[in-house]
Amino acid sequence: AALAHDLIITIGIFALSGRELSLIMVAAVLTIAGYSINDKIVVFDRIRSGLRDRLSGTVAEVMNTSINETLSRTILTGGTVLLTVLALYFFGGPVLNDFAFSFLIGVIVGTYSSIFIASPIVLWWTRARGRDTSALRREVIQQTTAAGRLAPGVTVAQAEANLKTVARALEQEYPDANAGRDVTVLPLTETT
Repeated sequence: AALAHDLIITIGIFALSGRELSLIMVAAVLTIAGYSINDKIVVFDRIRSGLRDRLSGTVAEVMNTSINETLSRTILTGGTVLLTVLALYFFGGPVLNDFAFSFLIGVIVGTYSSIFIASPIVLWWTRARGRDTSALRREVIQQTTAAGRLAPGVTVAQAEANLKTVARALEQEYPDANAGRDVTVLPLTETT
């Protein structure tokens, strides 16, 4: 819904400005969609890790804290892209003018919708499904554990020890499999 919001607002402002809809505009809309999706993924990933790692607080409080943690990153990214697009708009000539104009609108709309539109939609959807904070946390923990991250309560040292035990067992079971190769277990790092 937030992605559709970004694209509809951009196309609407482009149409209201009296500019011609062309293939360049289609390229700009697709670029805006990619930018907007990436921005929302960053915010939602922080919310997911907040739900997984924090032990207290409601979903709204976790979302608020997570958005505040990514706010500086979102604004810096949007500002940097905005400066680049402004340079394209003013110095790119008539060929890039329509692309830069629509992308300029898309960056502004995409940045504010990542913060003020996407997360409230997810919060509303969570409440509409009747999910409480603990049920949502359990679901997030199950999904991240299934995706290959460390299970709750397992430290990196324990996981490394388990991997080394498995590697030794495989070397004993298949001694010729790695003949002449130096095989080591790479250290694990915690992901956030």
